[in-house]
Amino acid sequence: MNQLSEVLAARQGKKLVFTNGVFDILHSGHVRYLAEARALGDLLVVGLNSDASVKMLEKGPERPINPLEDRATVLKALESVDFVIAFDEKTPNDLITLLKPDIHVKGGDYRVEDLPEAEIVRGYGGDVRVLSLVPGRSTTSILKRATLSNREAEPVDLEKLLQESGAILEGHFILTSGRHSSIYFEKFRALERPDVLSALCQEIARKFSGFGIDVVAGPTTGGIIIAFEVARLMGLPALYVESEQGVKTLRRGAQVAPGSRILVVDDVLTTGLSVRETMDCLTERGGEVVAVGVLIDRSGGTVDFGVPLSSSYQVAAESFSPEEVPEWLEKIPIRKPGTRA
Repeated sequence: MNQLSEVLAARQGKKLVFTNGVFDILHSGHVRYLAEARALGDLLVVGLNSDASVKMLEKGPERPINPLEDRATVLKALESVDFVIAFDEKTPNDLITLLKPDIHVKGGDYRVEDLPEAEIVRGYGGDVRVLSLVPGRSTTSILKRATLSNREAEPVDLEKLLQESGAILEGHFILTSGRHSSIYFEKFRALERPDVLSALCQEIARKFSGFGIDVVAGPTTGGIIIAFEVARLMGLPALYVESEQGVKTLRRGAQVAPGSRILVVDDVLTTGLSVRETMDCLTERGGEVVAVGVLIDRSGGTVDFGVPLSSSYQVAAESFSPEEVPEWLEKIPIRKPGTRA
């Protein structure tokens, strides 16, 4: 496995690029990253964590999924990879010191100054580069999606959970859409209960586990809590869409990677206005919304977003325009619990 002497012989004045990692389950993000790294020089050497080294990284008792020999075989089959060298230490610092690559490459949201190996590389005059990874493409997210797909769905009485949490209210309500109804879903009663929220979000995550989602996005306020939990369950990043002067937008430096496949989530669906505005915000910035998931669908199946829609809980809760409120409902004092920022 140790090809150090072969690397040094092949170098012969060529620009050597080095990167390292576990590469447990090779995916498209790895392939693109390695091709980009190879394009920086003439030879690409991949430092591969041995099985013992992976254990030191504390990625979980089941890791690595694939043994060293299998991981190395797959990597060496890539056109972009010239050599694979295993190392037993927690970091590749010793290997870097021996090879002295012209360019050391890392992938992810690192800052060069935060990389412990940067000092070694710069010490002998080498360069350190950080390349962006493909959103939603990671071994962790693949394993989480596989677990969701294969796991037997445990029977959960979602209606009972919602009732026990106090999320289902009866009376005369003006919804955020302006329509009137005798049923109101107080989403914050569900959002306050991690057990209820997790059970509802599990339904959404399981439904879309095979959709190749890159990021889960939700609008303020309830939608961002749901986006976080669904993203956590799927092993994906979350994106939060906020409102600024009544317009859905991305703030605080948030960005959409071009072509990202996005799952939009929200709390209660009635007319779908909030979801549509969220979808527009994301597509205008280069994302592709491929599915919508909501905790509660009270639309009666009348809303069509042009992409697959799934809800954790569906209810036929009739609503009325202000001009069509029936006499029996008018007799009940009006409450307006919802707000729209």
